[in-house]
Amino acid sequence: ETPYSINAEYRVTHPDGTIRWNWARTFPIRDSHGAVYRIAGIARDITERKEAVALISEQAALLDNAPEAIYVQGLDGVIKFWNRSAERTYRRAAAEVIGTRLLPHAANDSERHDAARKQVLEKGKWIGELVEQIGIGREITVEGHWTLVRDDEGEPKSILCINTDITERKNAEKLIHHLAY
Repeated sequence: ETPYSINAEYRVTHPDGTIRWNWARTFPIRDSHGAVYRIAGIARDITERKEAVALISEQAALLDNAPEAIYVQGLDGVIKFWNRSAERTYRRAAAEVIGTRLLPHAANDSERHDAARKQVLEKGKWIGELVEQIGIGREITVEGHWTLVRDDEGEPKSILCINTDITERKNAEKLIHHLAY
């Protein structure tokens, strides 16, 4: 970097009040002796990108505040998104699971887990209950709503999983059933 080099993003307010974002980069052009004789540069309107990033951040914040465990996994099983409720439900930080295949493990229920994944891939969605293991000796029951996400060409690209921990409700139902009989 020299005093002639600039790499910056800046906001421009037009006379009509609209706001646009630009990115600019300048660099010196030197002669054969190394002296700067011209400053060149490029600029690009990055308003759409800035707005898209802001929208994604806002949506991620909304998903983080949802009470359900929400995660997105690629078709290869790699986790792409993991909200705060998923962190609490499965006791694993987003930084620990994003980019890995550390999915919630089926607890004595792997056939149902596999069937759920197969159904969402074949039919586009799955709704049901799963028993999952979240630690050594600890199981939870979740009600899952899984949806196949498609790209702009309609090709499957990931699975959106929204799981609600219903362990307490299931335990209460068992207790009521046990007391009734």
